[in-house]
Amino acid sequence: MRIICFGDIHGREVWKEVVDKEIDNTDLFIFLGDYFTSREGISEYEQILNFTDIIAFKQEYPDKVYLLRGNHDMEAIGYPWAECRPAFYDTWASDNRDLILNNTQWLVQIDNMVFSHAGITQRWYEDMKKKYPEITCFDDINKIEPSEMFGFRSNKFSDYYGDTPTQPLTWVRPACLCEYGFPEITYVVGHTTLPSIVNYKDELTEKHNLGEYAKCNVWVCDTLPREYLLIDNGEFVPVKMQDVNFE
Repeated sequence: MRIICFGDIHGREVWKEVVDKEIDNTDLFIFLGDYFTSREGISEYEQILNFTDIIAFKQEYPDKVYLLRGNHDMEAIGYPWAECRPAFYDTWASDNRDLILNNTQWLVQIDNMVFSHAGITQRWYEDMKKKYPEITCFDDINKIEPSEMFGFRSNKFSDYYGDTPTQPLTWVRPACLCEYGFPEITYVVGHTTLPSIVNYKDELTEKHNLGEYAKCNVWVCDTLPREYLLIDNGEFVPVKMQDVNFE
């Protein structure tokens, strides 16, 4: 199976060039969330237009495209527990909340790979099962409506960054996920901006000498527009945009 994963979009359109080139030889396209809130001067109007194009892509290829939810997306449609600030999409988002929620989900699991915006720790998953007894597997989380369980939940003022294992799949950071995730799972996430796509387990082991905490493979993909992650028959390959000929 050949999968292309896009990290946090934040209004950027570069995904379109990749799709145009790869649509015929790729099985799945997975967007890891955060379609809104630009830090590069992309106007809110342009961000909304770009997101509607992403929705149209999903609707054209419903079995080939997965759109995951990020914290900025939950902020954009007005959930107060998202707390990203600032959000300026109130009118458009309130009119299109159902469109957004009906075309997005919290996660995708494919074999031993779990794709979500930030990742699933063992502690948060156990907390979710206690609150929602109908959860028996990861995919059941997709049936849960947005709630404070998807926002900052523990040590709010001391851990606003997401470094405790009670933080949800829209907030937890990769170092915490490496330590407190499920070791048998390979995670593919966005959320935390890095200079390049890496397996954070390798970063902890090689660069930070923290191998004792590196229990889970966590591929962090929030580097757009510089890279996307190609998973080709189980091989994880970061692809730099400048190395791709879009002609």
